[in-house]
Amino acid sequence: MIEGTALDPVAFWARVRPDRVALRDKSESMTYGRLEKSVSRVAESFSDEGLISGEHVSIEFDVGHGIHFAITLHALHRLGLMPVLIGARLTEPERVALRTRGQVDFALTTTPERIAEPGASFRVPPVKPAPYERRLDSPAALCFTSGTEGKPRAIVLTHGNFLWSALASGRNLGVRANDLWLACLPLHHVGGLSVLTRSSYYGTAV
Repeated sequence: MIEGTALDPVAFWARVRPDRVALRDKSESMTYGRLEKSVSRVAESFSDEGLISGEHVSIEFDVGHGIHFAITLHALHRLGLMPVLIGARLTEPERVALRTRGQVDFALTTTPERIAEPGASFRVPPVKPAPYERRLDSPAALCFTSGTEGKPRAIVLTHGNFLWSALASGRNLGVRANDLWLACLPLHHVGGLSVLTRSSYYGTAV
């Protein structure tokens, strides 16, 4: 088990290098300062919905919503919520089955919906945790394997997994402040997700 804590990377880089580019797509470029504002706003909206630390929230965004995916992921991490990554191009029955296996409480799709038993009510949101630290052994994402030899398996990755992956990649490839990562893989796959997380630790752009 990996012990210790890490700083919230978006909050950190927004404080020390707010004008550095964090995310870019064909129509938009977002600095760390602007990303921090967006993450804070989305985290506040989740808290207002009554979502509490530990609940499972699925991200089911299509490939054209990469910046929104990144903002949502960082916002969920900030509140201690568990991102459950589900491909938007799966059929509805397939996505429902993965939500069930991932014990999803709230699904983020084009029409967000809370998954709850009849009569369930929103809970009062707790006091927000300080956004600058997170435990390395705490869950950071629930991903599903490809399922080539059977049903997809649910795999939990921790913040420590992503941090050490970033450190190993940086040692092997090197890191420069003006690096720009090209994210070709789907962001709900660990390959695409790792590009987002390691770049945020480096303070580079995707």
